[in-house]
Amino acid sequence: MSSSQTYKMKILQETKKVFKREFFTIALTQLALFFSSLLFFVYMRNKLAEYIQVIQGFQLDVNQALSTLDAVDPSSVAQSTAVVDAINSVASETLFFLIIIAPIILFLFWVIFQGIFWRAIKKEKIKDTRSYFLKFAFPTALIFLIATSIIRDPENIPGMFISMFLALYALTIYYAVLSNKKFHHTMHQTINLAIKKFYKYIPLFIPLFILSLLILAVFAMILIHKIVPYEYFNVVLLIAGSIVTLLVSGFYKVIFQKVVEKDLS
Repeated sequence: MSSSQTYKMKILQETKKVFKREFFTIALTQLALFFSSLLFFVYMRNKLAEYIQVIQGFQLDVNQALSTLDAVDPSSVAQSTAVVDAINSVASETLFFLIIIAPIILFLFWVIFQGIFWRAIKKEKIKDTRSYFLKFAFPTALIFLIATSIIRDPENIPGMFISMFLALYALTIYYAVLSNKKFHHTMHQTINLAIKKFYKYIPLFIPLFILSLLILAVFAMILIHKIVPYEYFNVVLLIAGSIVTLLVSGFYKVIFQKVVEKDLS
């Protein structure tokens, strides 16, 4: 058996060992992130529908205010101002929910469940849980902000795809490197692996990225089913497919972690 085959067999054996040992945590965190985000998106969609309904409800008031508006009549001006203020209030509340509240909640879901996941598969390397989650959250927030600013233009599909790939690529390597070492040392190792060994880690990351896209596709189809109940959509099959994909993704993340460990040892 060649050294390359021996290396792969060792990685696979160590992955199976960790996956078996931490199966409950791996499965729970993967599924919790998926379904908590899904439920929140359903809630967010319903919330937006309520806001739209409220704004549409002002249509009659707007028409009435326009028909009775008289520049010399203080009461009609006051009525028009009240309608405009009410619409602005609802619009501001909608924007606040979309731009501030929703991203913060989704970010917390990600940090909590992904943080627990990566800690579980290398818990022997994590001693200070509080420090670990702080170091986990800060770069995640930074990458999220950068990626969000890049993908803000929905027409820029290539830009969205590339930014998503690079963001997840950088975060995955960082999560795999993260341990008890100081933050600057962790960042240095992450940059070395992500850039200097891109020829190794980009091909290694591609299957994980494809799995992530599959998970997003299933996520979107479940949401679409709530809006457009096509007969060929089967929620049970979609959920079963998402569970299998999430578990495979979890297994592959352990493989990724073990490869990084070998490079750092």
